Amino acid sequence: MTRAVHPKYTYLKGNVYYFNRYIPSDLTPYYNTKRLVVSLRTSDKRYAGLRARNMSNELDKTWLSIRIKNDISIFDNRLNVDNRIISNSDTLSEALERYISLKGVGKSKTFAQSTTRAMSSFISFIGDIPIDSFTSADVSKFREVLLKSKLKTASIKRLLSCIRAVMNFNIQELGLNHKNPFNNIYLPENNDATKRIPIKPKDIKSIQEKCFHLDDDIRHLIAMISDTGMRLAEAAGLLITDINLEATCPFVIVQTHPHRRLKTLTSERKIPLVGASLWAAQSVVVK
Repeated sequence: MTRAVHPKYTYLKGNVYYFNRYIPSDLTPYYNTKRLVVSLRTSDKRYAGLRARNMSNELDKTWLSIRIKNDISIFDNRLNVDNRIISNSDTLSEALERYISLKGVGKSKTFAQSTTRAMSSFISFIGDIPIDSFTSADVSKFREVLLKSKLKTASIKRLLSCIRAVMNFNIQELGLNHKNPFNNIYLPENNDATKRIPIKPKDIKSIQEKCFHLDDDIRHLIAMISDTGMRLAEAAGLLITDINLEATCPFVIVQTHPHRRLKTLTSERKIPLVGASLWAAQSVVVK
């Protein structure tokens, strides 16, 4: 018995022809089924074949479009224009160089290091593009990347603040009519900051006793901090002339020096010397 031959991509169910075509394996992620089946609503073999060919041709065009789009997408990161403004302005790296060369005068190395670190993270994310060609959407995506990283919220705030300062400075310097996308960027509050536990008085006393026993430069520094509350950099940057032991109440002056700047303007102050800090000051002055 001869088997009936149906038009390509069709089969007969009862007296009605159906279109039937399996989806190529590379395109199955775009569908929720492995094959496409639809009634051709006809029992006419010739008409069913015509409709099936037309359906199949349209499917081939759709699948070709999907494949071309997938192939081209690998070059997206090479595009110069991605809904961005075509610009001849300085690039992000040039903006960084200008900012450090002008704003970094007289500041410590950490200023340049922290600024470079912040800008480098953004350049790695978006590329070394003109400073007026990225958008608020780009900044929002960058924020999401940072939030998914292991950085603390406070660190992210400092990083974004640093980039914002670089952008504002360059926009003003170059006279650009461009709104800085880093201004007013929203950052959700997150209580992920590490809580610092205060040192117990008995532990401070134990450390001071060991300082008295060892009696060397490092222990003098630790003792000075223990009873004054100075920052490590403040204590390490003291000069002999900052210490006044002749006053009725001995004290130390924390002030800016060419070799060490203070963290803030309000950091300049006089601190009474008592207990271990007085011992440390006397030990240093005598030497």
